[in-house]
Amino acid sequence: MPLSRFGFLTLGDLTSNPHTGTTLTAQQRLGEIIDAAVLTEELGLDSYTVGEHHSSRWAITAPPVVLAAIAPRTERIRLRTGITLIPNLDPVRVAEDYATVDVLSGGRLELTVAKGNFPQPWPLFGQDREQQRERLVEGVDLLLKIWTEEPVTWEGRFRPPLNEASIGPRPIQSPPPIWWGVSTSPESVEPAVERGLPIVLGGVIQPVEHYGTLADHYREQWVLAGHDAAKLQIGSVSHLYIRKDGAQARRELEPHYRHVFDTVGKESGMSLPPFDFDAKLRGPLVCGSPDEAIEKLLAFHDRYQHQVHLFHADFGGIPGKEVAKTMELFATEVAPVLEAETRSLAPAA
Repeated sequence: MPLSRFGFLTLGDLTSNPHTGTTLTAQQRLGEIIDAAVLTEELGLDSYTVGEHHSSRWAITAPPVVLAAIAPRTERIRLRTGITLIPNLDPVRVAEDYATVDVLSGGRLELTVAKGNFPQPWPLFGQDREQQRERLVEGVDLLLKIWTEEPVTWEGRFRPPLNEASIGPRPIQSPPPIWWGVSTSPESVEPAVERGLPIVLGGVIQPVEHYGTLADHYREQWVLAGHDAAKLQIGSVSHLYIRKDGAQARRELEPHYRHVFDTVGKESGMSLPPFDFDAKLRGPLVCGSPDEAIEKLLAFHDRYQHQVHLFHADFGGIPGKEVAKTMELFATEVAPVLEAETRSLAPAA
């Protein structure tokens, strides 16, 4: 399958610039994010994705509000989430908020759901993190029901029942695409298979082979479940930094990457190994010249056989104008080659 859908992704971190020590305000950061979404469309790419976190270190705690601000500034790109923390949210409110985004954008919403890795939402919303998988599954099932039935009668564990409930607005898409975010064990893909949903591989922390194993298991289970192989969709995510000179790219990125690793790693509560930039370069990080980026991303496609790739380029206090350079080089010198090369390989695969 050709790799033909590309987009940029932001988590909206408010990390200081390690060179200047300055940190953007939330207003400044959100302005950069909206400008980057507009640039994504101008560059002819497929989508723009916003994440969701819940602390003062992030500018995006309300993704549907941000996507609603992007919608009238764009006309074509898909507006994605990466990820929607549905275990922490009321699925009814999720259905209402994101259906509104779908309406405002003329039917361009794509939702990615997952349980997340950060601890902050659980005490903030008074929830038990041990129930995260059950909350995720129940929330997605209710969301699908709301977006495909009217009225809705439902009963579950984690919110009050619904009895002939009328919930609106109705999304333009019936329903909007829902992707399942996966990053841990092969079993994490199985709820997506059961519901016939596409997956997005986390892509940025573990070795490539780890994510390849998840893709393999998803593909095997998809066929065993009797789904149409032609409808199987896999996406992945990478950190990205490109310059004409690969050595320059690595010199420029390392202090930002180290800084965000230290700050975000501590906040996540995850047990991460000591920072090793060379190990990141050998692993999932895409940093270098356009040719180096092409070579690495073709290797990812060879392992994952995915169709969608999202790139996180604005992190660690990298100034917006420097992020734009990466975006422009990717769109003009990397994306066309990736699509052409993977399309030429598709019949043999």
